[in-house]
Amino acid sequence: MAKTRHKNPRTAMRYTRPGSEAVAEITGILAPPRRH
Repeated sequence: MAKTRHKNPRTAMRYTRPGSEAVAEITGILAPPRRH
């Protein structure tokens, strides 16, 4: 994943634009799931 100045992976994804599957995997690993 490209290095960015953003500490929040969700914010960095906005610029790196990985595949949707990669986003789901990275988000699942780094961020706790937010269920409403």
